[in-house]
Amino acid sequence: MPNISPIYSNITPNINYASDEASSGQDGTQKTNYQGRNIVKDSESTSVLLRNKPHLNTETDPDSNKTRRHGGLNFQIDETPPELAPKPTVVKNKLIEPPQLSRQPTLGTKDTLDIPAQNKLRPGEVNTLMSSTSVSTINNDTGNLASKKNDKLLLAKATRVEAPDGNLLPANRVQIAGWNVAMISEYPKAEYLESYFKMLADNQTPILVVLASNKGIAAEGLPEYFKQNGQYGSVSVQVEQNKKDQSVSKFCCDIYQIKITQGNHAYELPVMHINNWLGKNSIDNEGLKTIADCINLASQEHLTELYQKNSQAIYDPNKALPVIHGNKGYERSAFLVAATEVAKPNNKLSVEEIVSEIKNSTSAKILNQETQLQLLKQFEKVAGNYTTEKRSSARMDEDTVKSENTIDTDTLPAKLKRMLSDPEVPAVALPLRTLSVEEQQQAAILAKDLFQRLKDEFSDANIDKSQYIQKIENQRFGNIWTAQATAVTAPNGQLLAANRVQIAGQNVAIACQYPKPASLQDYFKMLVANRTPALVVLASDKDINPQSGMGLPEYFRQDNQYGDVAVTVIDKGEGKLADELDYHDYLLHVTDEGQNIKVTIPVIHVSNWPDLTASGNEGLKELAEHVNTVVDKKINFYKEKESSAVNDENKLLPVMHCRAGVGRTGQLLATMELLKPESQQSLESIVRDMRTTRDGKMVQTLAQMQTLAVLAEQLNKPITDNKLQG
Repeated sequence: MPNISPIYSNITPNINYASDEASSGQDGTQKTNYQGRNIVKDSESTSVLLRNKPHLNTETDPDSNKTRRHGGLNFQIDETPPELAPKPTVVKNKLIEPPQLSRQPTLGTKDTLDIPAQNKLRPGEVNTLMSSTSVSTINNDTGNLASKKNDKLLLAKATRVEAPDGNLLPANRVQIAGWNVAMISEYPKAEYLESYFKMLADNQTPILVVLASNKGIAAEGLPEYFKQNGQYGSVSVQVEQNKKDQSVSKFCCDIYQIKITQGNHAYELPVMHINNWLGKNSIDNEGLKTIADCINLASQEHLTELYQKNSQAIYDPNKALPVIHGNKGYERSAFLVAATEVAKPNNKLSVEEIVSEIKNSTSAKILNQETQLQLLKQFEKVAGNYTTEKRSSARMDEDTVKSENTIDTDTLPAKLKRMLSDPEVPAVALPLRTLSVEEQQQAAILAKDLFQRLKDEFSDANIDKSQYIQKIENQRFGNIWTAQATAVTAPNGQLLAANRVQIAGQNVAIACQYPKPASLQDYFKMLVANRTPALVVLASDKDINPQSGMGLPEYFRQDNQYGDVAVTVIDKGEGKLADELDYHDYLLHVTDEGQNIKVTIPVIHVSNWPDLTASGNEGLKELAEHVNTVVDKKINFYKEKESSAVNDENKLLPVMHCRAGVGRTGQLLATMELLKPESQQSLESIVRDMRTTRDGKMVQTLAQMQTLAVLAEQLNKPITDNKLQG
């Protein structure tokens, strides 16, 4: 039996509400009609260069009969990638706001770059510039911080970088669309390396990327500061080389680990040295994509680590930025920043817009060569999320047709946007923080108020009933309505007791009632048409047991024929989750003989989550991660096959149900949304959106709402749109 108690220990869950799957009053009894009989019963109860990760398993996909990598990054650089030494805890203060793990936090009008508002760069202009040779001097001597070879490089003053000792560096924070995304600098000179190292440590630098070739470093006599141990004033530096001359397509890469020590404080960071970047002829899209992904992944993982350590650096828009430099000037580093931005899954800017933003925030005298722009445009076509190549028409092995249209990613779910850009890059899950008893109590109080307000808002007396379909053929429960705007139909037009649930305007899943035997042919045809990446069944074995009298067919674990639809099942084994949740995996081979289409559908069945209860957050977190892994793999398969479903915002949605598809289903869907690092939706807005696009009973019991409120608090996500005033 799973742990059904909320995390908080001194709040008694109130489950005395209408059944998850039945119409009834507040006495906890279930009242429903099944095959003409009135039934009343009591309620019952997730390796590249920068992290040591087990090498990816290979698996033969039953759909494709070919072996491929999945489940993580694999740039094929080395069979035994090094492990980064853990960075020390920087700050112990308690976090107040949740981090933005995918990018730096949104900058406000007052705190942006810590400069007066009148000095902030405006799109399309570089309004305050300074020569790199006039940046500042160290100790008032005549030694300039910039290379004398770049006297004409004009740097934007507004985004200039200052070391902790007060010395200005020939470096800028690159700002794109109002976000700081990286620092770029000139190759540091020996006389100011102390300040440079202090800046790297103070910045909480996730990765230092050096683009100066070995040939260029030797020819110009540049200090090999990232390769050698050294003492620079008050700063001691220890260097360890992890990998040498690793091939990244045309690029050759060395990996180092630097430990910067000043007094009692130490900071470690990885260094990626591209030792053969000699110009445009040394650049290829495959290698550039690998390097860009490596930078983005290192930054994302570092932000997660800072969050776990309760570091205030997570909220400083000027910190935790990757640092990139070439051997002179900004050309190479600016080019790589542009490529890195192009490769981001959430990028919505064209190459021209990105280049303009980089020039605006650093120097107007860079990225002015037509060849650079053309190289970036070529890279955009291959690796970018902003545009997708048009696909030629051809018949697939699953009878899907490749699309002739470019994908409009703005209409696609966030998960699919990420999969389209790089399906092997997993979203970094937010960690759960430990709550005090007082925090748990406050979350429960807010949840109780929220539950009552939403109950009133979606009561029969207040909702617009015309927006819901109250009766559908073969629906299981008459009191569970179907939102009209998002109702799901089978390919033959037959309406199903199912909805495409939307959160923040995005389709996130199809939620439905447990299908009746008479509707299974249409139901399976819907699953096939949806190219369902995962079917999640939350009805327990006790619910499904024929002796329960509930009439729930074991359709997902038995071979059968439903009209012209044939189903065969493969048992993939079972597993256990936290909070004593058990699950069983199956694989359905579904053949729609009428359409001559065959697909395989992964099934996840949670076998012991009782009706009308709230599962614990740790168990649901693990379940959500398991569902996401299965869904991501299947979406990757359809993307590789260039299926037309990739273009359709109404397809490739996981299908989920318990019995009515509102209680347990609602809690899991809300959990999955709260766990998304990129989502800042409040619990209130999540539940309201689900009730609007599915049924007014989504997240049906107070216990479920209270458990979700605790999860939101653990993730530093808002519970209500407006907190109660005490």
